[in-house]
Formats: sequence, C-alpha cells, structure tokens
Amino acid sequence: MSCPINVLLVTDQVEDALCIETELADAGFQVSSLRVETARKFLAHLNPPPDLIICGDQLAQFSGAEAFQLLQSLNLEIPFILFADPIGEEQTALAIKQGVDDFVLRQNPSRLGPAVRRALEEHRQRREERQKQEIESEIGERFRLCIEEMPAGLAMFTAVRGADEAVEDFRIVYLNREGRSETRFWGRLTPGALLLESSAEFRRSGLFEAFRRTVETGKPVEREWMVPEQPGMAQAIEAAYDIRVSRMGDGLVVIWRDITEAKRIQQELRRLSVQDALTGLFNRSYFEAEMKRLRSSRLYPISILVAHAGLDRAGGRFRPGDEETLRRVGRLLVSCFRREDVVARLGGDQFAVILPKTGAEAARRVLQRVRDAERCQLLNLSLGMATVEKGEDPAAAFSRAEQDALQDVLTGSQLPAD
Repeated sequence: MSCPINVLLVTDQVEDALCIETELADAGFQVSSLRVETARKFLAHLNPPPDLIICGDQLAQFSGAEAFQLLQSLNLEIPFILFADPIGEEQTALAIKQGVDDFVLRQNPSRLGPAVRRALEEHRQRREERQKQEIESEIGERFRLCIEEMPAGLAMFTAVRGADEAVEDFRIVYLNREGRSETRFWGRLTPGALLLESSAEFRRSGLFEAFRRTVETGKPVEREWMVPEQPGMAQAIEAAYDIRVSRMGDGLVVIWRDITEAKRIQQELRRLSVQDALTGLFNRSYFEAEMKRLRSSRLYPISILVAHAGLDRAGGRFRPGDEETLRRVGRLLVSCFRREDVVARLGGDQFAVILPKTGAEAARRVLQRVRDAERCQLLNLSLGMATVEKGEDPAAAFSRAEQDALQDVLTGSQLPAD
C-alpha cells in the first residue's frame, strides 16, 4: 500500500528531481512534489509545510546549507535530507550534527527510500513526544492552578529527624493561596519554617503526634480540630477545621477546610436544644441527661438544690411580670453557684441545681447563701437541698430536695435537717 507524501524539492537539476521522485515511488510512496530553486520560492512554499524537504547541495542562487538555516530560523520541524555529491566525512558529520536528518549521495539514490522512512518516523516520534510533553505541562499547570486556587488549604511538609531518626518536627515546603491566608490554623507559616516553632498548639492538641504517626505508618488521618475562644472554654469556638493528612515521601500533605461556621451553627442548635428560652439556663432535658450521667461518675458526693418561685399560674398562664421574676431567679441562682454546677429551669416556676463534689455541710452553706441572696432581692423562694454519697442514685437526692422545698412552702424558709 502506497504512502502519500508531499515533498518540497530544492534543486535546479531536473534530473535530480526525477531521480528522487522515481526512487520514492519505487519505495512505496505516493509522491506529490514541488521543485523550487530560490530562497524566496523556498520560503513561500513552507506554508502549509510539506511532509519532507529534499535539498541539493549547490544551486545557482541558493545552497542546501542556506535552505536548512532558513528552516531553523523559522523553528519549523520538517524532515530535511541532503541529496548531493560526496562532501567529506567531516562536513557530512557537521551537517547531521546541525540537525539535517540524513545525507544521501547522488551515486547511491537507492538509500533515499529507507532514509525518508526513518526521517519521517523519527519526526513523528519527536512530534508525538513534544505533544505529550505539552499536554503534560498543560495538565501540570492546570493541576498547579487547581491546587493553588482551591477553596481548601493545602500544605506540604518534610519530616525533620533527629540523630536517632525520630521525627522531631516538620518543615513547611509549600502552602497554597488559602493556606497562606490562614493564620488561625498554622499561625504565620512561610516555606522553610518549622511547624512547632510556628505554633506550640500543635503539640498540645495532639495534631503533631497524629502527623508523626502518619509519616511512620503511612496511615492517613481524618479528624476535626477545634480552637476555643479562650483556654478552658469548651462552649465557645474561635475556629474549627476538618483535617485530612496523607504521607508523601518522608513528609506529609495536609488538606484542611474551615468548618467554623458550620460548627457554630451546630453548637447553637445544640445550645437551643438544652437551653431554657426564657431564662437562658439549662432546660429539663439537659438536667435529666446530667442526672443519668452522674450515676457512673466520680463526682460524688453530689448535692441537689430545688427551688420554687411561688408563682400562681392562673389558667396555666403566668401573670404580667412573672416572666421577669423567673429571669431574676435564674440570674440569682447563677450568681450563687460555681461554673461547674448545673443550674436549670425545669419548667413553670421550678428550678434545680446539681452540685458535683459537694457534701452535706458545704450544701448547707450554699443553701444559706441562696436564702440570703433571695431575701436581698425580695424574692420568695421555696428551697430544698439533699445530698447523696457514692452508690446512691442522684435522683434520690432530687426527690428529697423536692420534698424539702414543698415543706418549705408550708413552714416558711428554714434549713432542712440532714
């Protein structure tokens, strides 16, 4: 099967042109040729480019060397074969070194067929390799831009090892745009900086140990990391992140997303589910969950206070001003108890407080403090207090405290007996 080929013949020798066409046809090529003799015509027929250029050595107005130089100046990659008389081994080697694909002697035209096939194949391979590299380069650039502009933060680290080869720190290699703008997560990291020098929080939070294990074991890590607004305040979130860590060589790739807003919404929904809307205290649902949790805790002795505001809900509704009274009771109770105590409104005018690690004697003092405070604020609370030791159900203390509060209604404010 013949192979079609467009050939530009650079020669002023008609005999040479006929010889070339004949040899190529005998080699299985379907030749379409055009012969030029001058530089101007040579340049004019390079667009569209031919499949092959075969050039004589010396023309009256032009030479093969000049033709090849023009081709190189235009940065065109077209197979170029010299068809000429012997020019010496050194000149032949120089021509090949300069980029000429082959040199075929007029005295041996039968080499044209194989030389053309080889030149065409080598150019095809080079063209395909160049296209492959261009595609890979474009894909690489697009991938780099995707990494650089992705809405999540991405960082690459190399492990810093000590004399015993243990991982002592991580050195930043790369941060994408989002990573460079994020200061709450990494602090002020720049390429070349050390992770632990940037933020000691990574060691305290356990993230550094998780990073180290990933490098040592190859096991990826997925976790959430919360940054509290103030140390010890679990309720308030300054920032929250979803973190994915994977090993890369002797280092890490870390991808993180800022989920602060989602976590704050989640936290607010949880707060609303456990908070009394009127007073801002914990509600009955949270109080009962805490009572169950305390059964298996190490927070004994536990004391329970129960308080009634003494409001009359005629027809199931509070009278004008009662809601403000309930809010005042809530503020009073919060002011009398510790941060770790659970102050709740159970419903209606009933309140309760859980006091972990509080024995009977301490409970009496707290109860007296509440009585003194409510008298100062002209509130009329009915109060009851009871204590349970380890092994007893906190619900028993609640029942006894409730009975004391009811008794307080009948007898007036007085301290309950043990």
